[in-house]
Amino acid sequence: MSYKFFLMRNAALILLSAFFLSCENPTAIGIDTGTGNVQSTYYSDTLSLETGTMLLDSAISSGQAAALIGSAIDPVFGKVSATAYLQPSLYTDETYGTLVEFPALKTSIYDSVQLRLVDRDILVFGDTLEPITLSIHRLKKPLDRNRNYNYDDQSDFEAQPLATAEINIRSFSTANRDSVIAHYITLPDELGKELMAISETDAAKTRSTFENSFAGFALVANSDSKGMYVLNVGTFSSQSTYLVLYFHNSGESTSSAYPFEFSGKRYNQIKADRAGTNLASLVQKKQTIKANFSGNTYVQASSGVVSYVKFDGLNYLKKNTIINRAILYSEADESSFNARFAKAPYLTTIELNQDKSVKRSNSNYAYVGFSSLDETSGSLGVYSDSLKYLQIDITPYIQQIIQKGKADYGLAIVPAIPTSTGSTGTFFNAAPNRIVLKNMKLELYYSN
Repeated sequence: MSYKFFLMRNAALILLSAFFLSCENPTAIGIDTGTGNVQSTYYSDTLSLETGTMLLDSAISSGQAAALIGSAIDPVFGKVSATAYLQPSLYTDETYGTLVEFPALKTSIYDSVQLRLVDRDILVFGDTLEPITLSIHRLKKPLDRNRNYNYDDQSDFEAQPLATAEINIRSFSTANRDSVIAHYITLPDELGKELMAISETDAAKTRSTFENSFAGFALVANSDSKGMYVLNVGTFSSQSTYLVLYFHNSGESTSSAYPFEFSGKRYNQIKADRAGTNLASLVQKKQTIKANFSGNTYVQASSGVVSYVKFDGLNYLKKNTIINRAILYSEADESSFNARFAKAPYLTTIELNQDKSVKRSNSNYAYVGFSSLDETSGSLGVYSDSLKYLQIDITPYIQQIIQKGKADYGLAIVPAIPTSTGSTGTFFNAAPNRIVLKNMKLELYYSN
């Protein structure tokens, strides 16, 4: 259903609410402009703002800073399961940031090869104590370096695992959780010897040639696992997950090591079962469900579940109206907060196409920035636990609708990670952080 409300119109401020504000006839009121003069305002006809939840057709999972493994049952969003696909690459020196050559090991003696797992923030969704069984499978071919993988993509891997291990929170931290530790899984010797052989070929010369020559891994947890772990991946560091090859030269008593970082192509495949939740009917991409009676809409990172909003009532404003500022305001449903499922405190907006697909600009998402559309990052909204609300600046989007006649196909409100500026963000899909929004409004400042 859509939520009807009255639009309070004046030369300074409009509040457009996603909830029914009044069923009484509108009356004129006075506003002090700050000059000592009191100007009157009036209400317009009944307008509508459409809000709801949708399943995006595109939520890129490639290149995230985390590899997700396991399953967790969120009491609000349902069960979410993750498989991580990782492509190892030559590593970067932690101090100087330069590529470290993979040396030729023709005269070296192979010792072992291990997968080193790190959950730097000791971050787990769901049950932290019950172990999950993690299986390491070999991909049938390397991941495509030029492809952006979606959250529901899947890559073929060998049925027989290279190794299995049981892990829980104690695998990654000391008993009192004051220090992070790495968990090592030993892999078959055949894999290590394959790496030794590659070291003597041109495939070892660059990242691209190595990644195209060595198939990576799928990290798969048991289907009935109750915890989802967040492993840190990316460039090599003491706090990252990586593959490590051990070898020595004749006469040496200690091993040397070459780590292969997971900075190459990587992604998380996410599966969701929302049965028994308010989102049970959300099963198809680009599908939308209207906000429930209380006006709640939902956002969950990694799974493609986002809130959306359309501004149907704006066509009542005159084309010559000058939009000075437009702020999307929302509270959070605090009753949905759960210590085992981290919040998504940062949000931004992306435009939608007429068919509800995500709009793109030069292959990037079409973010709504502070001053223009089609930006590479969007203006950032930050939920404040003290203020109990968040605000997102969408001024250029509303300006285009009112002043340029732009069609309003709606905005997706997506989880975000802040950029280096701190005021903008990009789509975050590295973990199933979530938030439930309510009492959504548009604060609109304008003049004629």
